[in-house]
Amino acid sequence: MSDTTITGTEERELKVYTEEEVQKHNTPQDCWIICHGKVYDVSKWADEHPAGPELITDYAGFDLTDPFDEVNHSTEAHELLETLCVGRLPGSPKTKFRAKSAGATGSSLLGPFVLMTVVIIGVLVHLAKQNNYM
Repeated sequence: MSDTTITGTEERELKVYTEEEVQKHNTPQDCWIICHGKVYDVSKWADEHPAGPELITDYAGFDLTDPFDEVNHSTEAHELLETLCVGRLPGSPKTKFRAKSAGATGSSLLGPFVLMTVVIIGVLVHLAKQNNYM
């Protein structure tokens, strides 16, 4: 059972993974995540995340759809994520990427505020873990 997605001009078959299979990829060196029913290998990219790799690796092997949506990521972030797609969950929708709506942009006053909030929370969580508060 597979599906097709288009990334740029490349068309490729998407492998179907169970949540249990994705959960095995739960280390910083082998970091897979689920977002909107699709599976992404973010192992090589996590260090580039604006809020730091810990924010991504904390979700390694799990679904981060809700936190991803709460941040109001830019169109560019959605497009970057799409390039890291390695598969999908069984029964996930056939549509593979939400197109940018007319007039929508990746920048707004809310976007930087939300990003800064996520960065601050990420730093606080990291510091709490270092000091054994968590």
